[in-house]
Amino acid sequence: MRELGFPRRRWMWLAVLLTAAFAGFDTANADPNAKRRIETGSLESGDIKLPSGEYYDEYGIQGSQGEIVILDLHSADYDAFVQMSPSDQTGPNSELVWHNNDAETTSRDARLAVSLPADGEYDIFVTSSTADETGRYELSITGPRPPDRTEAGRLTEDDRMLDTGEYCDYYDFEARRGELWVIDVIAPELDTYVFARCVDDPEFKVDNDDMIGEPRHSQIVFAIPRDGKYFVGVTSSRPGDTGDYLVAMSSTTAIAPPEIEEPGLIQQGARGIGLIQVLSSISAPSPGDR
Repeated sequence: MRELGFPRRRWMWLAVLLTAAFAGFDTANADPNAKRRIETGSLESGDIKLPSGEYYDEYGIQGSQGEIVILDLHSADYDAFVQMSPSDQTGPNSELVWHNNDAETTSRDARLAVSLPADGEYDIFVTSSTADETGRYELSITGPRPPDRTEAGRLTEDDRMLDTGEYCDYYDFEARRGELWVIDVIAPELDTYVFARCVDDPEFKVDNDDMIGEPRHSQIVFAIPRDGKYFVGVTSSRPGDTGDYLVAMSSTTAIAPPEIEEPGLIQQGARGIGLIQVLSSISAPSPGDR
């Protein structure tokens, strides 16, 4: 199994996400922790071992195409690693795998946000980053559930421009400390770039240019360090680029809220879809704040 940490193949499920975006999902008042499941356990010397020497525990979920799953794995005892893949290893999606080692550059937790590419069963593997690590863990599984809200947009020459020359659209939202957010942006042709900022905390900066191997797909997963107003910027990697995009945002509750002094940081190595409730008012951040 230990493709853990080394993806076998990556797909950008643009058709799935666009279908969800225009399917009329509108559950803005839904409980963000609906279908949330908590699993606690331990990696122990009696567990099954990977060929590379790491112990692991396995969990299963079942979902439908286009639904989202958010995984949040916390351990105070070891450096956590989480992976998810289809249970059917003979089907058309058998080579898909999603994984994460460190949720943040200073963290030993692991997080994933995945958009299910097909109906069926999926396996979740809880393990460690290095061989022979043991200890307690807590795994939060939010979903599978349909996207609560998505926004289809377009970067045009009429949009506000960053100091570096890229057009940018903004989306405001309010969040509370301890919430876990997923921001996912894909585009048919545009090389996307997404960032999140806190209106009252200039040190909070979360950015992503490309998902690994996917230049038209950007994603950030981060925990909110303090109550307040936040905004998302959707832009391009190159100055002057225009084009259509889809932004999808999601929230749940983090297992381990970050220290208030620590800004949110980029998460890499996963694909996902989700939503936030986009507010009607738009903040006015300084152009070029990337």
